[in-house]
Amino acid sequence: MNKITPPRALAAKYYLDQGVYDKVREDVYYKTWQFACHQSRIAEPGSYLAFSIMDEDLFVARQKDGSVRCFYNVCQHRGHTLVEGEGKSSVLVCPYHAWTYELDGSLRAAPGTKKMESFDKSAICLTEIKVEIFCGFVFVNLDPDAKSMSETFPGVEEAIRALCPDVEERSFAHQHSAPEYCNWMVSVENYNECYHCKVVHPTFAEGVIDPGSYNIRPDFDGAKVLHHSAGASSGEGAWYDTSGSDYGSFYLWPSFSLQIYPGGMVNTYHWRPASVSDTTVYR
Repeated sequence: MNKITPPRALAAKYYLDQGVYDKVREDVYYKTWQFACHQSRIAEPGSYLAFSIMDEDLFVARQKDGSVRCFYNVCQHRGHTLVEGEGKSSVLVCPYHAWTYELDGSLRAAPGTKKMESFDKSAICLTEIKVEIFCGFVFVNLDPDAKSMSETFPGVEEAIRALCPDVEERSFAHQHSAPEYCNWMVSVENYNECYHCKVVHPTFAEGVIDPGSYNIRPDFDGAKVLHHSAGASSGEGAWYDTSGSDYGSFYLWPSFSLQIYPGGMVNTYHWRPASVSDTTVYR
């Protein structure tokens, strides 16, 4: 009879070593789909939202034709940050020297350059990033050759829509952030187990889902972890109406998860690493 080898955690260096963190930044975060925002946060033309992926500052903007584009948040003149937070504007004006860009990233005007015969503003534009809207959520990828979301996460869109057919019509309601003083992988690993649910989330474990049916299915080839559970039989103790559907959680490598609760409530998690030993989770 073959002896079963007990599972072991990764060596400590993968969570503590700066070199590993730097390699993850270059080989993982800069080459995978990263969550930017829900499309309803930039619903109108001219709406924009700034965010960061590790040490790269970016922003997404709704175009006049209704499409969404993403750019590095850096003026092409002296590298100043173009926009902060979120807002709405018909043009993008650098606060340092007032270089002005159209929403599509092209340069509209640069003060003091009309007398420069060699200055060709048509040759200057913001650097664009690959962007895709997936079930109403805006994702970006620093890798221009990245496969699409549907190719990267096969079957996920269909499974999400099966639980929540109107997911794309949902609107952003609220975001809460919390610093977690640990490596981002520690937080992600904690999320992808429900061993702690009865202790830490008793209302969820007893009033929202049926804990006996909770199932976690990793799909390493598909870069995802799927959680599924039937809804609680009575729903007593839940903070909202849980009737109508099962529970599903869709963790998409490396830093995003979409949760659909019984009753149709939709929630997201995404992780933003700040250093090798610090990350912020947004939900």
